[in-house]
Amino acid sequence: MNRIRAACAAGYERMAARAELLDRINVFPVADADTGVNLRLSLAPLRDPDSADSHCLALLQRSAGGNSGNIAVAFFTPFFQEQSHYEPPGELQALTALLAKGSRLARQAVLAPQDGTMLDVFAALALLHNADTSLPPGRELLDTLAATVSATAHILPEMRRAGVVDAGALGLFFFFEGFFAGLLNEPGLCRPARELFPGLLEPALPGEQEQDQGSCITLSLEHIDHTGHSAMLADPTFLAELGESVVARQDGDSLRLHLHSRNAEEVRQKIESLGTISEWRSEVIETAEPGGQEPGLFHLLCDAAGSLPRALARQEGITLLDSYIICEGEAKPETLWQPAHIYQALREGKKVSTAQASTYERREHFSHSLELHGPTLYLAVGSAYTGNYSMALAWQAQHDTTGNFVVIDSGAASGRLACIALLTSRANRGIDSKGALFTHVQRLSRACEEYVFIDSLRYLAAGGRVSKISGLAG
Repeated sequence: MNRIRAACAAGYERMAARAELLDRINVFPVADADTGVNLRLSLAPLRDPDSADSHCLALLQRSAGGNSGNIAVAFFTPFFQEQSHYEPPGELQALTALLAKGSRLARQAVLAPQDGTMLDVFAALALLHNADTSLPPGRELLDTLAATVSATAHILPEMRRAGVVDAGALGLFFFFEGFFAGLLNEPGLCRPARELFPGLLEPALPGEQEQDQGSCITLSLEHIDHTGHSAMLADPTFLAELGESVVARQDGDSLRLHLHSRNAEEVRQKIESLGTISEWRSEVIETAEPGGQEPGLFHLLCDAAGSLPRALARQEGITLLDSYIICEGEAKPETLWQPAHIYQALREGKKVSTAQASTYERREHFSHSLELHGPTLYLAVGSAYTGNYSMALAWQAQHDTTGNFVVIDSGAASGRLACIALLTSRANRGIDSKGALFTHVQRLSRACEEYVFIDSLRYLAAGGRVSKISGLAG
């Protein structure tokens, strides 16, 4: 396994476990609480270090979404185009060249680059590329990146008003914490975010927002004629007239664009005159309201296997721990797939499977919850279904010396777990005794029931829940 690819997987998993925080402090370019979501979706292919470089690059280019995701994918493109699986120490020397080229591509992809964003983190990494030096010590390197992220709280007016660091910059800092800790085999490099960024992770209450934020548009354009290339690439004013926050990346013979516009139909008409639109996604930008309920005795962490919608979980102040759904060779966190896409693939007989988050990623969720929220109650999917409960107990025994991380085996999954989680969340804000709360959760686990009507045994047989003979007979 290539060390750089393995380090990318560790970086992704550390960042993914902290996506909720990134969404919460997201105020630029619009406060739509999706920076964490977009980075998780866009960089998900990095979590598989054994996939072929060409396959991983194709998935990255296809999955890139949002402003932060498209810029990040532009940065990581050289990692899969040019490296030749160097052996140490050549691998580390080559890494600085990859970081420098990635930084250039990320900045070139943004029509109007802004200081005080994730581009600053990339620029700091690019400075490592010096023929006379090797990588500095890991702690020194991450201290430099942390200072760069802290500075973003004071550059752009959006961050100054909210009193937070840039969400994209913080997301990339989390990534490179995990990346360098894995690459250098120094797990102690990773430190609590509140320790590094005191007072810069709690956004001030937002002021009045514009009612019409327009649309967030992502598109791919193919078969571009010479005129089209000239209009879009040689004349940046053409792209500027399409909208705001424009990110443009060349993917082979196609051009991928991400932008914000108040008139999506007008953008489509202009683009259609220059080539063939092979992909078009347009979503209304909705400024996020402050989410979450007042904390109770615990912050509630729950497996996403409960099928609790992300919006409802956020409203209730519940953090979801995702597994991954793999559909047509592409793995994404389960709550970030569109259900209609999965059901359509199943109807068409396409291969759809699931995979646990790595032990490292799940443990990162646990440690981050304690760092950010304090006392945490983990309502685990039933131990009969997965090993999450036993793994959490092992982590608790090793890392929780204060008794602030409590693990409960719900015995449930699917909608039953969702009901238990919702009722536990509401009881958590009304019960003032930990013992009474635990007794109440146990009562809920016994009282909540669900009825499952199985249409076909083929998927249970494919997953090993029933034998193949029983599946055929059914």
